[in-house]
Amino acid sequence: MNTIEIKNLSFDYNGLCLLDGVSLEVKRGELVRLTGPNGSGKSTLLKLIIGELQPKGGRIRLFGQDISAFRDWRKVGYLTQNKAGQANFPASAMEVVMTGLYGEKGNLRGRALEALKLVGMEGHKDALIGRLSGGQLQRIMMARLLAARHELLLLDEPMAGLDAEACEMMYGILFRLAEEGAACLMVSHDISWRAHIPRGRTLCLEYGSVVELGREQLAREMENRHAHPGRAKV
Repeated sequence: MNTIEIKNLSFDYNGLCLLDGVSLEVKRGELVRLTGPNGSGKSTLLKLIIGELQPKGGRIRLFGQDISAFRDWRKVGYLTQNKAGQANFPASAMEVVMTGLYGEKGNLRGRALEALKLVGMEGHKDALIGRLSGGQLQRIMMARLLAARHELLLLDEPMAGLDAEACEMMYGILFRLAEEGAACLMVSHDISWRAHIPRGRTLCLEYGSVVELGREQLAREMENRHAHPGRAKV
């Protein structure tokens, strides 16, 4: 069973066709990177998957259920790209991570601290998030998802603001989660993905449709020469 199954999805924005017949699947234990030019609809696609936006047509299924009937949202973790409002929230890093555990039982503080250690932020557990850098805040928000142990992660530019070492650490975490059975769909332009090409799939969204990039096309995309097969010469 696919964790995400999208068939012929379409979406219009102010009369402009942003997505047209998009189809994709993400399996359990798979890490998929979604790339494409700015404004192509990558973040919009994530918002459609979580039900924040409504499609014009097509179908979205999560864990085998149509999204209209899906209710088990505890399985799904979503990292948004815009964190301006989160940075102004008057809370410590530990408190922010623990908000992802609301309603759960057990040693929640221990789970939160474990997640902070995974992203290298245990030393900032008592710091107010408004005093952290953008990269540090990014890691705190990732720790919040990790503590919740979601089965599906939807990540919008998760490497934004991170240095090369932190990106490698984050990829290591994501691939470990995939090995444990989690599925991940992430929007990313991070060029350090080059080192991980054999371990994940890369999809490209452009011209309203999604296609999978082959190795040569992906190499071009990594060199900032966007290579959607609709116009690329390989």
